[in-house]
Amino acid sequence: MRKKKSRTWLFAVIGAVVLLIVAGVVMRVRVKTAEVVAGEVKDRLVARAVVVAEGGIAEVRPRVDGRVLRVLVREGDKVEAGQLLAEIEGDALQAELARVEAERSAAAASAKSVAEGARVEEKLALEAEVRASKKDWELAQDRAQRVQKLREIGGGTEVDEKEALHAVDIAKARLEAAEARLKLAKAGGKSTDVRALEARVAAAEAAIAAAKTGLESTRITSPIAGVVLARRADPGDTISMAAASTSQPLFEIADTGRTEVRVEVEEPDAMRVSAGLAVTLTMPGGGEEIAKGTIGRIGARLERRTIGVEDARVRADGQVRAAWVEGTAAAGLPIGQRLEAILELQPKPVQAMVPRSAVRVRDGRAVVEVPWGPVTRDVPVKLGAADGRNVEVSGIGVGTRVVVSK
Repeated sequence: MRKKKSRTWLFAVIGAVVLLIVAGVVMRVRVKTAEVVAGEVKDRLVARAVVVAEGGIAEVRPRVDGRVLRVLVREGDKVEAGQLLAEIEGDALQAELARVEAERSAAAASAKSVAEGARVEEKLALEAEVRASKKDWELAQDRAQRVQKLREIGGGTEVDEKEALHAVDIAKARLEAAEARLKLAKAGGKSTDVRALEARVAAAEAAIAAAKTGLESTRITSPIAGVVLARRADPGDTISMAAASTSQPLFEIADTGRTEVRVEVEEPDAMRVSAGLAVTLTMPGGGEEIAKGTIGRIGARLERRTIGVEDARVRADGQVRAAWVEGTAAAGLPIGQRLEAILELQPKPVQAMVPRSAVRVRDGRAVVEVPWGPVTRDVPVKLGAADGRNVEVSGIGVGTRVVVSK
């Protein structure tokens, strides 16, 4: 009876061993494995990119305060360097120019009169001129008062009031000039007086030049040849130089025929970028391939990111390193077009690597499956550089076979 029982156990053990062997053979037939080997991983880097103008975007801002009279261009219009874009009202500047020109003429006439000396007849003429100038000034004051009163009851226009006040200033300047000439004529000419009047002439000429520059500034022109990207001015708008430094420019202009692709590499990867790296450009999110190129130049410092700063998922204060793609990668793409740049980094020698399909994630850890008899066991690994086919691993020896598919 005992012998019979022992044979039964023996046959059971032999059968189990046979089944395990068969199962192991079947598993090896059905499971594909690969060997852990040393080699090179062709790592890749994905970064944000955007199409920009090679020469940058020219921002046109006002140089004088005032009301916009007319705007001559629209977004998308081609413009030449120096072309008129808009005009700002310049009545006050025109009146200022007339005033300082009158001062210059008066000062020049006075200087001449003093230098030459005055005769009795000339003094009488100067006295008459002072009387006439004073009368003109009084009449100008009276007219200005009447215009102001008319404005107070709702009549007249602001332009009429400005013109009347300007007329008072000009009449007063002429009176002062006439009085000065008379005074000099009575006192007799001195070299010091002549030099003083000549200095007044020079000062007036400087004021004229400044007034002409201000008047010219009412004409807003394009600094470069290109295309109008943005227009933020309409007839009737009131613009201010004080607000211009903090607000958006009136016009943005760029040469759309000369564009390039700017890539922004995140700070942790900044040192991995070098000139000559191959770049594949796609639509954001890994869409269709747009173009290929190479990194032509690299920024020498880190800077704040400019691409996607309005995206809530992106830290606007993050630091990036800029790089630019050579070639015709941006040809035909509009300025501002966002792209995704895939940079092919230099091959990295690694001590151990496996196919990407061999890596599994279990309980938040990376593992590979290693055949163990008729079954497999998980071996935890740490991952490193990776490319489209292989991934660097540590924690497992070279020569070990790992499961890549079942």
